[in-house]
Amino acid sequence: MADLGFVGLHDQPDDDRVIITGRKATRNHQLTDAEKEANRLLSRERAAVEHGFANLKTWR
Repeated sequence: MADLGFVGLHDQPDDDRVIITGRKATRNHQLTDAEKEANRLLSRERAAVEHGFANLKTWR
């Protein structure tokens, strides 16, 4: 799972990893309502994971 700024895995092309990112709108192609909803669901999952990482980093 990655955010929309993720560039990619170029150092290991034979790896079978799957990276899930959201859809990104362009100037000439707006997102559909279904794509927006999919991005929203992905963001909810990613936020939960990132909050967990933040808690681990700041735990004392």
